[in-house]
Amino acid sequence: MKEAFLIVEARAISSSEWLVKGRAYEDVKVGDTLFILIHEVSNVEAFKIVKLETYGGPVTVLNRMLTGEITLHGRNGETLLYSKILMI
Repeated sequence: MKEAFLIVEARAISSSEWLVKGRAYEDVKVGDTLFILIHEVSNVEAFKIVKLETYGGPVTVLNRMLTGEITLHGRNGETLLYSKILMI
């Protein structure tokens, strides 16, 4: 796994969708699955990208080193509040 996205801010949209803001370290696209490694419990949480935005507009790919917003779908989204890196 590689570091894909630096999380600067995260908030719940619904019980299964979350909005994260930050910077892409790798190209990410709608449909990709990103992961959080939770070392304390040796667990991995997976989130699917359902929407991407950068510079105020929607995109299908957020290129490496661009800042933007990712809408993620997955369970246990509260882990995003305590994480800094999403992996791919």
